[in-house]
Amino acid sequence: MNKKTLAIVVTSPLVVKLHLKSIITALKKKYSVIVVTNMSEGAESIQGLPGGVKYLNIKMERKIDLIADIRTGFLLFGYLRKENVSIVYTVSPKAGLLGILVSRIVGIPIRIHTFTGQVWQTKTGLLRRMLRTLDKFIYILSTKVIVDSHSQKLFLMKHKVINEKHSVVIGSGSLGGVDIDLFTPNPSSRESMRKKLCINDNDIVFLFVGRLDIEKGIIELIEAYSKVTKRCRNTSLWLVGPAETNIDKLEELIKKLQVDSIQFMPYTTVPETFMAAADVFCLPSHREGFGTVIIESASCGIPAIGTRIYGLSDSIVDEETGFLVDRGDVIGLCEKMVILASDENLRERLGSSARKRAHALFSQRIVIQGLLNFIDNEVKNEELQIR
Repeated sequence: MNKKTLAIVVTSPLVVKLHLKSIITALKKKYSVIVVTNMSEGAESIQGLPGGVKYLNIKMERKIDLIADIRTGFLLFGYLRKENVSIVYTVSPKAGLLGILVSRIVGIPIRIHTFTGQVWQTKTGLLRRMLRTLDKFIYILSTKVIVDSHSQKLFLMKHKVINEKHSVVIGSGSLGGVDIDLFTPNPSSRESMRKKLCINDNDIVFLFVGRLDIEKGIIELIEAYSKVTKRCRNTSLWLVGPAETNIDKLEELIKKLQVDSIQFMPYTTVPETFMAAADVFCLPSHREGFGTVIIESASCGIPAIGTRIYGLSDSIVDEETGFLVDRGDVIGLCEKMVILASDENLRERLGSSARKRAHALFSQRIVIQGLLNFIDNEVKNEELQIR
């Protein structure tokens, strides 16, 4: 029996590497899988995928570019029709817009998009309305949408982007879960990483992993940490990830605040080694669909501090696996950082609860099996309608 062909359309190959590799491996057992992405952003990110997966290198810009987007749409149209695709699964706004629209024109019967957060949440005016309308458009053209957190689903329903009938959250949420065998407490990794970065074992390390971007709350984190250093000795802040905010401006801010215990690290392929070496994870983001790095750090046994926004309210249980603070609240963030820096027993208790919760609800095995069951069910329903 011939396998049905499933095309995964995603803007960046980095998303494939970080979030979709295990999903693709699982899907490949039952479907012929095609990955459509912009390889010019880093083709090395797709290395390690199972044999037999096809690729289409197609230029998809994250920003709106009408001419380029139309050109991409025509290329995608020809390719999807040529490959006789039965299922399209899209991740990220631009991939969703082009992938779902083109697959609807081609007549692909199963069109699934995953919402992983809304760019327009922090926008205002005409831009907010336009971006919200595009999300609504994606939803209307999809046969089903997946939302990667329950609080995000409520937000989208509140703003009349989706409804209950054609939307679903897989299990307790997240895009692909967490690899609990990879993200785990690792004393030897902790020792070697701290030795490499000249950090004593008893020093308290606050960690941020992600895009060094204003919308990730990186400015508030630096300002809050500068206040922490005046109240707590022997602390460090590690900022790990590519700089999307001008790194010179961040360094100027640090110099102005007179903080010398902040270390910048570029993008890493081994975030688990930093998490195993840290004591508290910090993500004071302005918007998140879920916050995968939170459950990854939780699986390593460290508590997190995040903002009280949709998405992070699913990945952090306030005062049980970490703390939630109001978005933009530098003083509140500082207070929670001081509390955790000063109380080893509290860190251990929250970290232990975070690890147990990550394993129970967000194990990669659980989340991916839920996704496979969902796709299989959509295929069965489509076959029944044909009969």
